[in-house]
Amino acid sequence: FEGIAIVGYDIAKKMYTGIWMDNFGTMMMTYSGTCNADGSECVYKATFDDPVMKVPKSVREVCRWTGPDPWVMEWYESWPGQEERKGMEITHTRVK
Repeated sequence: FEGIAIVGYDIAKKMYTGIWMDNFGTMMMTYSGTCNADGSECVYKATFDDPVMKVPKSVREVCRWTGPDPWVMEWYESWPGQEERKGMEITHTRVK
């Protein structure tokens, strides 16, 4: 599994916007969100057509920087008529 995200700050919208693509899915997901005042946590939201279920899926991604090297990404998802559930959590650590 390989993926790439590109994120940048949109001055006009006053929020971060990004795109995600990988070799596991057949689409590109665009998302947007905001960060708290000190930049230690960002929350992004997106909607895309789930390639398996063939329905729109809503996603909320939370990125938390827990120190100078580690950060945690949590992925929450929901389909129409369902409650949000946590789909994954990844802890990243920068290698020096």
